Amino acid sequence: MTGPERSEGAGHQEAQFGGQGGAERRERSDRRGGLRELACDHCGAAVRVKKLSPQHTSVQWSTRSVRQCAEFAVRAADGRPTALIPTCGQLRDTIERAAREGRLDPAP
Repeated sequence: MTGPERSEGAGHQEAQFGGQGGAERRERSDRRGGLRELACDHCGAAVRVKKLSPQHTSVQWSTRSVRQCAEFAVRAADGRPTALIPTCGQLRDTIERAAREGRLDPAP
């Protein structure tokens, strides 16, 4: 996303920055308001995600991730501003998969 936070419903793995273990990643996530870095399984665009409940997920896009997103690129090529694109289906699938696999726990 190019600025404000977006929410979304439910080949890369969760981004492993600095080779940190699970407890260290959680600690880093806590310092970022519970947001965890996650890379899209389809195009690798890395976003920050917070699972608030099984039905609600907060996603923060960086300028880089918007440019890297394959689905956004197709829509932008048609002239649609990326800020008006409601979601990326591939990223939504990645988030749902990460939640099912326990890599993205709902916030307390």
